[in-house]
Amino acid sequence: MAFIIPDKVLESLICTFCHKYLSVKPTRVYPNRDVECGRCAMADKRKKQRAGVESLYGKIAEKCVFKCINRFDGCRELLAYSQVLDHEEVCLENIHKCPICYEEMTSFMMLRHFHSNHKDAILDSSAFPFNLKHYLETTGIYLYREEDNVFFLYISYSKSENTIKLELAYMGSDKLASNIYHQFNVTSENKEFDVTCNSKPSCANEFSTVDVSNMSHLINVKFKLIYQNLQFFTVPENVHSSSIKNSLENPNQNLKALTITENVNSSSSSNSLEKPETNKRKMQFIYRNPSIYTTQIVEFPSEYNPQCFNCNESCIFSFSDSFAPEYYYNPTHNDFLCFCCFGWLTHENKIKDNHLYLKKSMQSNFLSRFCKWNCGQHFMFSEIISHEIFCEKRNHYYNCPVQNCSTKGFATALRKHLETDHRFSVCTSIIQLTNYTTKSFVFLEDQIVRFKLESIRDGANASGFSTYKYEIECEIITNDNERESEWKPHVLCFNGNTFTPLAKFSSSSSICRVKIVLVKNE
Repeated sequence: MAFIIPDKVLESLICTFCHKYLSVKPTRVYPNRDVECGRCAMADKRKKQRAGVESLYGKIAEKCVFKCINRFDGCRELLAYSQVLDHEEVCLENIHKCPICYEEMTSFMMLRHFHSNHKDAILDSSAFPFNLKHYLETTGIYLYREEDNVFFLYISYSKSENTIKLELAYMGSDKLASNIYHQFNVTSENKEFDVTCNSKPSCANEFSTVDVSNMSHLINVKFKLIYQNLQFFTVPENVHSSSIKNSLENPNQNLKALTITENVNSSSSSNSLEKPETNKRKMQFIYRNPSIYTTQIVEFPSEYNPQCFNCNESCIFSFSDSFAPEYYYNPTHNDFLCFCCFGWLTHENKIKDNHLYLKKSMQSNFLSRFCKWNCGQHFMFSEIISHEIFCEKRNHYYNCPVQNCSTKGFATALRKHLETDHRFSVCTSIIQLTNYTTKSFVFLEDQIVRFKLESIRDGANASGFSTYKYEIECEIITNDNERESEWKPHVLCFNGNTFTPLAKFSSSSSICRVKIVLVKNE
């Protein structure tokens, strides 16, 4: 059994002396609470100096795989406890200079250095305000991290030319940097001007220049990263079975490879992208191998997380852990339907006769899926949709749906704002039916929906248990009149995994749920 250590945990497992991960045995603990990794313990043994107590942590670590200490240089190996030392002999550290104070250090020390010495220069997200008055003829330098990639952002304003110069440079190798593109977007404070720059590789000296002569002194800068042809983390042979991948690919061998592209259309032809870049990210699952009774991480192309063409949400989810994820595939038109939309459209006779859908299902040996935003966490299929909406790594802004409130923020922050400041309940698209009235704001992929469920007691059944009827209200909350007229939220009701019209529900139970989908009007 092998488990990948989440980043938040890994970055707390640090040797007191060399500041590397506790990924080499033995791990020793000292009376003053210093913790020593096996690298330093072996050096101490040769010097016959300190004497510490070997920690039982090593027993746990033997069941884990570790990311390479040089992951910020671009190494994507996942290593068993026994493999780390041999790997570090050939995977050598690179020395980098801090762009602010010019202190030299290895890549894994750069983040800690910034947190200790330049905390205000760390970007929490890829969108931020920029005051031109604060950067007259000077350069602002920031550090931005996305997963295992670290970037330096350089931004400067030339008053004489009325331009700002933007550069995003990857800290790792130039070879990797050439495969990570970025695209800047600059808007004025009141949105009168919106400039989207051409995409550029994240290499040194790749600048984007924007004319800000018609903008106010306060502007908003945003960038997005576009990955192409990147190497992903690979699991060592003793904890990864390639036969698993083959056995899974065969049942779905008719699936055509899907290409997921970034939406990079620009509103201005002069600032259009040179070409769309392909997102090559892969999906990771936790898989229980029935033959050797171990749990492993397996990795597949992105088409193993297909998107429903009707509601535009992931097809790989379930209502409860007792149901394996199911979805439907049309090989003729190469599209997918989640099981919710398939049940609904079938009931409404909206699937055309020439559209034949084949039922697909995940094997029960798949236990969970890693988040598509690459936060390093994995969740059961009944929990993954909710997490991916509120994931801290997700970069999508929502406007507060409460009238006359101008607050804007990411999903997690806005949920807290709604619950704390407005006393509203917040949820995602799957809602449990209850025997009491519920009012919630529902966060979907890019919109917020107001949802009200009213439960009215209308008698009792033959066994004497109360029965209820339900009344539901649902509306999209947006200031975009065109979008409001084109899109409509629908409430799909299910008893277990079976689509059931709301009128047929006579009582509430733990298996009765609704799924809210936003669908374009016909």
